[in-house]
Amino acid sequence: MKRVVDALEQAQDDLDADPATEGMTPKSTLLTQGLGGEDSVWQSPLADTMHDTLVGVIDSMISNVRKATVEVSRDWEGEPTYVDEDDYRAKWGSEQ
Repeated sequence: MKRVVDALEQAQDDLDADPATEGMTPKSTLLTQGLGGEDSVWQSPLADTMHDTLVGVIDSMISNVRKATVEVSRDWEGEPTYVDEDDYRAKWGSEQ
């Protein structure tokens, strides 16, 4: 589980989706600059639609990664540090 937590935290870093970045310019805004709107490079109804669609997808992806990180971290924190040797968790990652 720790490896999954680490991978999710790395994904947050890669997406600049760490909750500590709250209040900064959203990643979806940075990635869609110049697409649709008055001051954009590409101005058209299609560009506006593409902009809105991409913002929705990026924001949803970041939200899902954040939620998954929190959920898996809670599960990981709920695991005991030590278990009895006959507990199935004592054999995770070992050659049998």
